[in-house]
Amino acid sequence: MGGRKIGKSIEVFCCDGDIEFLGEYEGNDWAIVVEGDIKEISNRISKNVLFKDGKDCDSIKGLLIKKELYSEMRSNIKEKIGGILNENPSKKDIINPEFCSSLWIKKINTLKEVIEMTKLNEHGLSISIFDRNNKRALNLAKRLNFTRIIINSDTLDINPLIPWGGIKKTSYGGAEYWVNKFVNKRLIEIKK
Repeated sequence: MGGRKIGKSIEVFCCDGDIEFLGEYEGNDWAIVVEGDIKEISNRISKNVLFKDGKDCDSIKGLLIKKELYSEMRSNIKEKIGGILNENPSKKDIINPEFCSSLWIKKINTLKEVIEMTKLNEHGLSISIFDRNNKRALNLAKRLNFTRIIINSDTLDINPLIPWGGIKKTSYGGAEYWVNKFVNKRLIEIKK
């Protein structure tokens, strides 16, 4: 949907016209890199960050990188996105990043540390996990509080047919609301 300002104006318009509306505003999507092809992951994340000048609710704003991969990943990302890379993010940068092309990165030592860090994310819309070990990635995914968790791809690589709606600050209702909107609760069929 875009920024909070535009989203709120659409919400007011819909309210005035008695149109049901539950918007997604901004976003604060992250990626976690545990293990994988650093060049490929860097390319994917860089394209994501630069897409629509970062003004997409699914733009990655934060990157948690396993310490063994940090230097190579930082170097690859910096080469692609340059000056918009924040290597020393404050808590404010992490919690409420600017709604533009921007990316903060942070070195992580353990998956427990990742889980604790993700609790700072007040949006809860999407997160990507890059890991060659799918079992470990799935185990981590089950412990995170995000509506959409994408394993081994970025947050823009989503199926448009899935239910939308974040949790926390991103939206109202969450995925359960949208699943109910897409489901036929009753079917009346007449056969000849």
